Amino acid sequence: MKKTRLGKIAEWARGEAGGNFSDTEVDTVLSDSREMRPGCAFIALPGKNFDGHNYIDKAVEAGAAAVICEHRQPGGVPFVKVEDTVRAFCDIAAGYRDQFDIPVVGVTGSSGKTTTKEMIASVLEVKYKTLKSEQSFNNYIGLSKTLLELDETYDIAVVEMGMNNPGEISRLSRMAKPAAAVINNIGMSHIGNLGSQENIFKAKLEITDGLKPDGALFLNGDDKWLRGIKRDNIRSYGFDGGNDIVARGVKEFDGGSECLIRYNGRDTKIVINIPGAHNVYNAMAAFAVGLHYNLTAEEIALGISRARSVGMRMSTREVNGIKFLLDCYNANPDSMAAAFDVLNKSGGRRKIAVLGDMLELGDFSRDMHYKTGAALKADLAVCIGDNARYIAEGTPSPSRCFDDNGGAAEFLKGELRTGDAVLIKGSRGMKLEEVFECIIENGEWRMENAE
Repeated sequence: MKKTRLGKIAEWARGEAGGNFSDTEVDTVLSDSREMRPGCAFIALPGKNFDGHNYIDKAVEAGAAAVICEHRQPGGVPFVKVEDTVRAFCDIAAGYRDQFDIPVVGVTGSSGKTTTKEMIASVLEVKYKTLKSEQSFNNYIGLSKTLLELDETYDIAVVEMGMNNPGEISRLSRMAKPAAAVINNIGMSHIGNLGSQENIFKAKLEITDGLKPDGALFLNGDDKWLRGIKRDNIRSYGFDGGNDIVARGVKEFDGGSECLIRYNGRDTKIVINIPGAHNVYNAMAAFAVGLHYNLTAEEIALGISRARSVGMRMSTREVNGIKFLLDCYNANPDSMAAAFDVLNKSGGRRKIAVLGDMLELGDFSRDMHYKTGAALKADLAVCIGDNARYIAEGTPSPSRCFDDNGGAAEFLKGELRTGDAVLIKGSRGMKLEEVFECIIENGEWRMENAE
């Protein structure tokens, strides 16, 4: 963030500045007092288990130049008093974003948002200095933090936009004002809050609310909800030959895939170094955006080959000859199906699926867990959580159910053998990475089960 006067920040936040703020400048806005340094403004955000207002004194002690708060005004430093710090954070980020005349690419979809964002950024980085959302910074706070990282050195930005409820992507889009937007798919994620797939479609389409009048829209043309959209400046991608950008000849290898992408009658070979054939769709989106921003097909192919998964998304780890496929960041019926495909093609001696609850499915939860189980064909299903029991009911595979991660991990320590392939997947709230961590932390297990 470039240095900005506190008075301007107060104006963006629609707040009331107090203290000796007339000459105060800040070079960023932070919400974590542990990250505070001189020259920063501390914004006191609420959380499920904390209130940032309780950390104002610590932030000031650490050198905060100013505080943005709803109450409990600090002594000794200027402050901006607002009605709602989350809303103020969004307004500050939106006002700051307006200082820069650079294109922003917005990415949304029911699944694959983060990987698509990573691929697009990797492509654009071949030619441009690119700002991108860190990991899954796709909500009000995450997008605000990303936009506040802009400065004059960046040529372009790629941001992710997620939602739990209607109206949220609209607000995010109006904050970022994208020059290009990508909608990767319409699935069942958050159907518990939205009520229907049609409402999910409408919520994802909100990304166009802040799209610039001449902005480009990139759509998965194979998706039944997206292919019917009528709007100027649309470019579609998919396997269907009627799309603008078409993939064919997909070949998978251990850890990735390759295919040909056809555009304007020309084929370009691309290599994707992320497991799962479903990532071809993400690569096509990146290809489309790269063309829009004047990269050559060769430059785009290079950028796609450099892209990697982030966080706990289909990360491959091998321990004692056992291949672990860690996909613990999120889960919905569509991403579960894609993960099962990766497991089936993993080449393991036995294929074991460790599955946790898919959250935010509401009244559809039992039926969707059961249908997810019906689609699973593995040598063993280990199901964790209340709703994952319906996966066990639905699957034709042998299964075991556990109430918690610890119980599942203890069972797996005695079950796993060299040569197994193990998928670990569930919603973020299930914290299934704990299963993997518990398994590998025990040296005796590693020796006992070695073959």
